[in-house]
Amino acid sequence: MIRPGKQTITRRDPGTPRGIMLACAAALLLSSCSSAPDVSDTVTDIRDQAAEYADYGNRYYVRGNYDRAAEFFELALHENTLIDNEPGICQTYNSLGKTYLAAGDTTTALDSFETAYRIATRLGNDLLLLQCATHLGEAALRQGDTEGALDQFARALTHADAADSPRDLAVLYHDIGTAHSRREEYEEAEHYLLLAMEINDELRKLPELASNHYMLASIYSRQDRLDDALEQADLALTYDKQVENSVGIAADLRALGVISQKAERYDDAVVYLRRALRVAAAVGLVHDAQIILEALVDLSNEIGDTSSASAYQEQLDALMPESTE
Repeated sequence: MIRPGKQTITRRDPGTPRGIMLACAAALLLSSCSSAPDVSDTVTDIRDQAAEYADYGNRYYVRGNYDRAAEFFELALHENTLIDNEPGICQTYNSLGKTYLAAGDTTTALDSFETAYRIATRLGNDLLLLQCATHLGEAALRQGDTEGALDQFARALTHADAADSPRDLAVLYHDIGTAHSRREEYEEAEHYLLLAMEINDELRKLPELASNHYMLASIYSRQDRLDDALEQADLALTYDKQVENSVGIAADLRALGVISQKAERYDDAVVYLRRALRVAAAVGLVHDAQIILEALVDLSNEIGDTSSASAYQEQLDALMPESTE
């Protein structure tokens, strides 16, 4: 649900012994924590260690540091594998999948989601099946396959009652709304997003609420309901700031800038886009920075500020990968 930026996760050499990689990642954790917990040989302690690694992974994921997030999810996978904790293994593959998907590596993300789905099917666990089908739908959406996405979401819905997880149901509703938005079925999209928002508001899931408001802003902007769109984007920014979601903050500011430009509020648009660029640069979201710079070039040209347009174009050119013949 988070609006991530495209990054490249460093792929590990398959010939490198897994133990070496794990030891290095563990050393990184120990060097960054003054009181890292000891790992005992008991099942409970190993499971707790896996959960702690997963928590670190989630923290880096929210910050947009997908390489480090993947490292910690790999550690969590190793711990869960030590005790054959299949539900934990399944959840960790989902976490790895969402990390690769956020970084733009859809192929690796699909591999992880499909592995998770096979495990969930074998276990017959409705909650895991709901989560896995939802993630597979998100991957299909990323590939532009809205029909395939809606098929996966329909499969996920069949497990919703038995899973009895309002939080996961809200994620699913949001994704269904997103799929309908892609098909320009705005009434259906708004319906599902409002359902998701109602659940997230009751549970006080602020990152999810931010995503709901962001998507509503997109829908309203496409319908030229610009005042409504600005209100929704501003609410998304408010919630993302409360949880310090840097990736979301950059996306919200960019949305506010683009919508302001569409509403011919040019001064506001410039300020929002510059703020978005500053956040994206601080996080290291190169792909997002490129998109924001393109918007700034377009905006500057529209308002006749050719000097700024040239400066932004130079920054954009510097970020573009060199072409190879």
